[in-house]
Amino acid sequence: MSLYKLRTRLERLERAKTIADNDPDPARTFTIDPAVARALRDNYERACYLMRKEYAPSENGGPISAAEIEEKSRLFESIKERARAIGCPSSYGKVQQEIDSNRLHKAWLKRLPNWGGVPLTDAEDAEEAQARARYLAFEESPEGRRQRLRELERFGSRSVTEQKELDDLYQSYPDMKVDITKDPV
Repeated sequence: MSLYKLRTRLERLERAKTIADNDPDPARTFTIDPAVARALRDNYERACYLMRKEYAPSENGGPISAAEIEEKSRLFESIKERARAIGCPSSYGKVQQEIDSNRLHKAWLKRLPNWGGVPLTDAEDAEEAQARARYLAFEESPEGRRQRLRELERFGSRSVTEQKELDDLYQSYPDMKVDITKDPV
């Protein structure tokens, strides 16, 4: 077993023990102020719309303007800052994030025209906002950033943006960088 796989397995087991000991249902007990969750979700959706408009203008209302590019950048930075400010309890991990991801996907499908195209109820809207806020808070947590680092390490070829992100993560988490020339495994 490689050092990477061993470290990953050990971290996963430690997280599972912490979750089992401290919080039986972290996706339900980790709640965020509803107004904050909705604002975070709405800003995320706007930023994603602008990103789609930038990379697929013909399908999303024409080319993106310079002001919209600036707005997209501001929104993503604001989202990161607010998600970090929320914080993420140690009991909320990758498994809970995947559960929230499934909730988000179901809400997205419900709104699609060929899958029903119906608006969400108030309860579904609130649940979607909570799921998005928890998802983003985890992404900006130290554990979420370490997982992103591992994800980027797995891919052989990276875009310039991904390489910059990987370099930034190595600066934030220098202990995670493994020099394969010095690794005994």
